[in-house]
Parts: sequence; structure tokens; C-alpha cells
Amino acid sequence: MKFKDCKFNGKRDVRKEVKADISNFLKREIPYTLYNEGLILQYIDLLIDETDYDVRRKQFYYKVNWVKIDISVKLLKNVALEYIKEHRMEFLLEKNMPAQ
Repeated sequence: MKFKDCKFNGKRDVRKEVKADISNFLKREIPYTLYNEGLILQYIDLLIDETDYDVRRKQFYYKVNWVKIDISVKLLKNVALEYIKEHRMEFLLEKNMPAQ
């Protein structure tokens, strides 16, 4: 079940913790001040919302052929980093866009 569709106590805390972990990781890995922080945070929310989450095990997962494969927060961090690198122009602040 997608994280956005899950209902459980502490959901807000899980989102807040994972979002902070990913955001802090990105601040270390990219020149964060060149990017639009609001867009990055929106992307992180989307990434979390669209990832499957097992409420009983309190774990993100990916389902393949009826098998649940755990997804660590570390993997989510790397997914976010790679996506932002691949779509750099979409996340840059206007003042940091290259002249055309």
C-alpha cells in the first residue's frame, strides 16, 4: 500500500524523520543553495507518498512477483539524489540557470 494511503499512529513522525534524513543527505551531496528548496521538499514528499509502506513492519518496500523487498531510507536518499542530478534544470533557482 502506498505510504499516502496508509493510516497509522505516528505516520506524521515517520514522514518527518524520513524527509529530514533525505533532505540532510542532499544538503551534503549537492550544492543545495543553488537549488529551489521548496521544489526539492515537494519531490521528497512525492517520493515518500508513492513508495509502498508496510505498516506492521514499519518498512518501505517494493513488490516484485508477490514478494516484498525492503527499501531502506538509504536507498530512498540515493533515488532522490540521482533524480535531482538527472533533472538538475528543473530544480535550480532561476538566478542559477545558465544563460541561453
